[in-house]
Amino acid sequence: MIIRQNYLDQLIAYKDRPVIKIITGMRRCGKSTIMALYKDYLLSSGINPENIISMSLEMMEFDDITDYRQMYKLIKAKIPASGPTYLLLDEIQMIPGWEKAIDSLYAEGVADIYLTGSNSNLLSSEIATLLSGRYVIIKILPLSFQEYLLFVLERKQREEHQYNSLRRSLRKDLDQENNIALDIKRYIRFGGLPMIPFLPQERSMVITYLEGVYNSVVVKDILTNRGIDNIQALKKIIRYVASNTGKVLSPQIISEHFLSKYQSDSFAYKEVALYMELLEKAYIFYPEDCYDLQQEAMLIDECRYYIADTGVRNTLLLFSDTGKGHNLETIVYFELLRRGYTVFWGKYGDCEIDFYAVRQERKICIQIAVNLKEEEIWKKKIQDLQTVPDCYQKYIIAMNRFYEEQIPSVKFINLPDFLLKQDYEFAED
Repeated sequence: MIIRQNYLDQLIAYKDRPVIKIITGMRRCGKSTIMALYKDYLLSSGINPENIISMSLEMMEFDDITDYRQMYKLIKAKIPASGPTYLLLDEIQMIPGWEKAIDSLYAEGVADIYLTGSNSNLLSSEIATLLSGRYVIIKILPLSFQEYLLFVLERKQREEHQYNSLRRSLRKDLDQENNIALDIKRYIRFGGLPMIPFLPQERSMVITYLEGVYNSVVVKDILTNRGIDNIQALKKIIRYVASNTGKVLSPQIISEHFLSKYQSDSFAYKEVALYMELLEKAYIFYPEDCYDLQQEAMLIDECRYYIADTGVRNTLLLFSDTGKGHNLETIVYFELLRRGYTVFWGKYGDCEIDFYAVRQERKICIQIAVNLKEEEIWKKKIQDLQTVPDCYQKYIIAMNRFYEEQIPSVKFINLPDFLLKQDYEFAED
């Protein structure tokens, strides 16, 4: 099993802390695997297996548990007489009223509690109120590019094919560079869900898998649990938002767009706002607010949305947009989130900045360019970036490796190098 160290470290940091640890993220992004890795960590650190209560609640083994009372009684019966107990519950949303049992177990102090779930109802306002101040959320994203390469290596080793051993160091020589170029094209095209590197890298095979993931999210996480019956309206909205990555959107803008075409109550503002809320809770779309660098203020009505996985996005758009900057923006956005940044899109007067990222004292401005040879596009991005004061670190991230002209206060970095460098290396460029 490949260790996703960043998430494992977060769980370890909260071990034995008096909070409920909730692991969330879109379906098939690896939440159950993270829980399994943490169980292995507990065992390797000397915890007695009897002191680890691990239950995957979507398994048939637990079909007889139909409500929170039964779950509570089963867990209480499993708690050992001595030693600390670690309670690991996977897909907790399968049990109606689960939060009542968890709240009681937490109040009794009988176990260190860890939960996973992908349901959009997992942290509804009612549940959040009940567990208020008692939980932390660890959001699991699809694979980073570095993780993706490790998964690719694992697949090659499983197949017992000869593979470039230098892959372990991620970057090494020209041959390795060519491998990376191929890998990043596949990463952009098919996305970073953990199963993707293990599938045959054929479009039809990958599409079948990604469509299954997408449909399970729509049906299981949104429609079934909210009683929404207009699946076509929902899917139209999802596709529209995915195709407008990097553009300012709001429920009002989306509603007006569809009402002008269909004149249907399914696209009324209230309905669209509900759909967007549910899509965010299911971790399909992540909102990016605007920050005015000149006024040093957030502009809450000017939001952009990024879909959690480029493979899902490309599948929705029939792979018509794989080489465009929208996918590059998506990849950089989520990489910044993985590195602990709070990410906005920025404004400075009339100038627009693709990403304004903040972490502690560090503030960086980033523009994305697919190809620096497309002069009109990137020159405007550079001009906007140069307008921003030099107290901010400023970058252009592009698919190109080289750019001959030196521009004061602006640093150029190609996408693979950005993704493969640790953040401290990125900071020192």
